[in-house]
Parts: sequence; structure tokens; C-alpha cells
Amino acid sequence: MPSCVNCNRKLLWIEVFKQTMLVKRDPLRCPNCKQQLFFTAKSKKKLFLVTAIVPILFVILTSFQIPTTISVITLIVYALLVVLAVPFLVEVTNKEEALFWMLMAIKNCSVWQLSVCINYCISSALHGVAG
Repeated sequence: MPSCVNCNRKLLWIEVFKQTMLVKRDPLRCPNCKQQLFFTAKSKKKLFLVTAIVPILFVILTSFQIPTTISVITLIVYALLVVLAVPFLVEVTNKEEALFWMLMAIKNCSVWQLSVCINYCISSALHGVAG
């Protein structure tokens, strides 16, 4: 779990979870010293990769013609594991760092909004190729 860069207070799982999963959110602040905290670029990359695995996993499961029930169960289990693990992947800093230049424009998006966007782009591409 991340700690405040100012006072070293360890943030709670629920505090980090709310910041990563909720759509409309206030900035992450240390409850102890009220310092505004930002995710590091490294953390943003980890979160991006973890959510990008969902559509890749979907493509792999469907390309190997895995039965639908097994595919759905696999995706649900992965999603639950991501939800539980994401707060442990986060590191914080007192300055905002850009992941990529483009992501600064969408910095208010949650992890799940990015995941939905990625899923939409991949499924659109696959449907465009498939006809």
C-alpha cells in the first residue's frame, strides 16, 4: 500500500480503491496531513497494463474457441482480482506525472473508463476486420 510522501502515513486500501475505481472523484489526499497525492507514471503504466489485459484475454479465449461459460468465468475472476489488487500496485507522489502525452487530456478518467475505451476500440477493430 502506498504511503504519503509528506507524513509517511500508510494509505488505506479503501482510500486508494475509491481513487482508482470511481468515475467522479476528488483528488487523493492524505487524511493525516491533507497533502494532495498523485499516482506516479510507473503506477499509471501498471494500471493501464492490468486493464489492457482484459481485451487481450478476451481475444485469446475466443480465438481458441474456449466455451463461453469458461470465458465469462475467467474474465469475471480476472476482473475481481484486478479490483482487489489495484490499490497494492499504486505508488504516489506530490507532483502529477503524465503517463503518455495523450493521457494528460483524459487524466480524470478512472481505470474502468479506460478499460471500457480499450475494449470498445479492440472490439470495433475486430468487427471491422471480421466484416
